[in-house]
Amino acid sequence: MPNTNDVETDCGKQIINGVDFLARHYDLRETPVDLETRIGEIGLGDNDCAIFERYINKRRKLAGKPKLNSGTIRPTTTIQELIDDAC
Repeated sequence: MPNTNDVETDCGKQIINGVDFLARHYDLRETPVDLETRIGEIGLGDNDCAIFERYINKRRKLAGKPKLNSGTIRPTTTIQELIDDAC
């Protein structure tokens, strides 16, 4: 399975850096995780999800895409889903 070290796009790397910054139990640079890892499993909670949702919606607006519905990003969201929503 692909992991966080396998992401090559700039957009994807920015999402990984954001997850790494907010993660409480992991250092994704030292210990990569599968992209199918749920963000709640690495310590991101509801407030972190709201931060990501705002960030992703800003990216989507700049790209001319519709914004995500409120509450789309949850602790059960995978890292790959974050990348897909943002990029």
